[in-house]
Amino acid sequence: GPIHAALVNAIKPHAPALRSSPYGKRILSCTSLKTNKIS
Repeated sequence: GPIHAALVNAIKPHAPALRSSPYGKRILSCTSLKTNKIS
């Protein structure tokens, strides 16, 4: 939904930093940011 889209847009810029932390990886998998959108 729109809330999820906003959340994804908010997290996208921080994806590289999130990937380096265990908790961040969980967030990325929860928000399905592991797709090819930010490869």
